[in-house]
Amino acid sequence: KDTPSEAALEYRGSHPEVLSEHSVIFSELCLRQVPCSSFQGCVPSYHYKAKENSSGDTFDQCCEAVMCAGTVSCTPTTQWEQYADFATRMGNTKENCCTPKPCEADVCNSTKYTPKSG
Repeated sequence: KDTPSEAALEYRGSHPEVLSEHSVIFSELCLRQVPCSSFQGCVPSYHYKAKENSSGDTFDQCCEAVMCAGTVSCTPTTQWEQYADFATRMGNTKENCCTPKPCEADVCNSTKYTPKSG
């Protein structure tokens, strides 16, 4: 049983609803749960996303974790490498899933450039 805050009413009848003295009469009424695509509570978005083809109004019903594996590619490999826990790590961006590779000191073998610290 849904409470009013958990259900959405959508009138699809061909005749307008009848309003009379504090009562409302609807015909051709269908109640359905709110689709998860409308649920705004799957946050932070870099860790969670709304489930597809699901209905609900709670985090547990509508949200699923976004995992680095299968979502992010740490490329180019000359600039990025996967965190050790990449396969089980939550995230959907290189910044959350990959660690930047620092340049080697010999890249800066010119007098015009010096390596950054870190």
